[in-house]
Amino acid sequence: MSWMNSLLYLRWMAFGFLCSMVCCGCTSLTKDNSAATDFGLVHRNVETMPLPQVRRVNLEQPTVTAADDDDDQGDSSGQFLERQFSWLIGRGINQQASARLLSEAEQIYNRATNARATGNGVESADEIGHYYLQAAKIYDLAAYRWPDSALQEDALFMAAESYFFGERYPEADERYERVIKDYPKTRYLDTIQRRRFSIARYWLQVNQRDHQQFYEFNVSDASLPWRDQFNYALRILDQIRLDDPTGDVADDATLLGADACREIGRYQMADNLYTDLIKTFPSSEHQFRAHLMGVETKVQMYRGPHYGGGALLEGEKLLTQLQRQFPQQVNQQRQHFARVQAEIHYKKAEREWTIG
Repeated sequence: MSWMNSLLYLRWMAFGFLCSMVCCGCTSLTKDNSAATDFGLVHRNVETMPLPQVRRVNLEQPTVTAADDDDDQGDSSGQFLERQFSWLIGRGINQQASARLLSEAEQIYNRATNARATGNGVESADEIGHYYLQAAKIYDLAAYRWPDSALQEDALFMAAESYFFGERYPEADERYERVIKDYPKTRYLDTIQRRRFSIARYWLQVNQRDHQQFYEFNVSDASLPWRDQFNYALRILDQIRLDDPTGDVADDATLLGADACREIGRYQMADNLYTDLIKTFPSSEHQFRAHLMGVETKVQMYRGPHYGGGALLEGEKLLTQLQRQFPQQVNQQRQHFARVQAEIHYKKAEREWTIG
């Protein structure tokens, strides 16, 4: 048992040394954080859309910048202690270990993706999901072990992809969001926005089939948030518009959010989104629908002859604009537009009669 006592003694000595370094403000154990400039993923032919060209860096010649040293000196004692504890248990900052973990995760990810495409060597969808989940966890660890690097950007993105294809959408969205937050100019932005749009649309579709009440909680479906899936979906759509307002799906996200709000009776929010789509995305393919739904939403916002008639006036103005801007589409739906126009005129007359 003497060797066990010796091992226990050495562990306590290491812990005591670590605590003394923290108390004394020692910086000798701070990380040698390298500014990775060009490191990328091994080519993977598994995407439905092409990813940007991969980047590589020589791990044998890491580059240390003055900014990295300044960041270390600016760490709080809590951050320093957490970093040193990770180092003590063998999970500290390590570029080579991060690259090795990334390679290991890629092998598992590719196996899952190939099985998903061909069905070879896999018995069930659950098994494929298990592989994706396993790859995601290793990608997460790879990202943790080399922070503030291009490798971390790649690892976080691939962790999100693994969770996405493993149908763990809340975890996927969390990591997509982190990539955009930590790397605002990420080369994966277009792919991320399309993935997040798909996640939000799926949550809205599920909520449409079975509306989740405010007191209900999800404890069985890993593809859905634990609660409030409608508002989580709206939050994603709003972030898509804010993070990349000129992106390919920004107008799609605006329209989807507007339609979803209108469907459940949030007419004011829907009207704001339709108006934003009309003004912010003048060349969008959704302009006609935004005008049409905008008119109908304004009519639905009208609360009766004893209330203000501003919504009716705005709806009438937007209807005139719609007829002038899209004469061909309006002509194809003449009866529908005639009913909408007649409804506006009737409600205006009713209000004028009521208020005298």
